[in-house]
Amino acid sequence: MTTRKDLRAHLAASELGRELNNLVIQLLGGDTEDDPVDAQTQPPPGGENAGSWLIRTTSAPLVQLVADVEIDVDCEFDHTGKVYLWGALLSRAGVPNATYHSFGSAASDLDEHAVAAEFLSWLSEVLEKAAASGLSARWFHYGDVEERHLRRILGRSAESALVSATDLLNEVIRPNFYAPAGYGLKRLAPGAGAAWRTPGATGADTYSWIAAARSGDHV
Repeated sequence: MTTRKDLRAHLAASELGRELNNLVIQLLGGDTEDDPVDAQTQPPPGGENAGSWLIRTTSAPLVQLVADVEIDVDCEFDHTGKVYLWGALLSRAGVPNATYHSFGSAASDLDEHAVAAEFLSWLSEVLEKAAASGLSARWFHYGDVEERHLRRILGRSAESALVSATDLLNEVIRPNFYAPAGYGLKRLAPGAGAAWRTPGATGADTYSWIAAARSGDHV
């Protein structure tokens, strides 16, 4: 991951790299940026010039993207790799507002197996209820982190739920889109109008935040 970031930064900083990137964008039908270096650090808000950030490279319909019941899942882990939080946004067809569900603990001695088991129990129940009602259901994650941690922590007990999972990054985005500024959510999500409460925050910042919470600093 670090190597890819370094290569993108090198390309963005060199005249030849910027020219090559713009040629690829033109070839794929996108709009080139006047200043690709600045564009790498300041994604266009609200979808402005979105074609320059995520360019479709295929024409076949995208599969497994819509279901009656959809769950968007993310997990957070500390510097030791121990998962302390599972978050899930539950959306239902015909229901205007999605609901957020979290499973975790900020305690340094948390039982990540118990936390993951609680999340998996909830997820399995949602999927089973949907199936019993004749509704389609899928849960989505971005990259293989969530699947990998579920398998590591819970082993075979996670497999039944993983059948209904879709890795949006590796199954949908990478095979069908070119992302000149990189495939990270921090790069792509602003083009769809998303924003973060803390500007400039990175995944690495969560390490210091959980450490501060464990030490009693809630600022």
